Amino acid sequence: MVLALLFGGILIWQGLTLGRYPWPFDLWLWGKLACVLGLFGLHGVFATARRKFANGERPRTERYWRMINEVPMVLAIIIVLLATLEPR
Repeated sequence: MVLALLFGGILIWQGLTLGRYPWPFDLWLWGKLACVLGLFGLHGVFATARRKFANGERPRTERYWRMINEVPMVLAIIIVLLATLEPR
């Protein structure tokens, strides 16, 4: 995750310095960055819940976890589509 953040930041920086991205960024890039930050936040939610599960606590219902489990895949699909269908 840290490497993905690092290399993504390098790619954005290169795109800005080489004039590939106008300032402010295109809408597709803002959407992709929002989805990636959402994945990072969701990772934190899952890490906190895992610690609670290890202590025997049940912070949410089973239905909640079944539904929230689908969010990372949906975000990943959106991120890949935004990366591959980048408008020029």
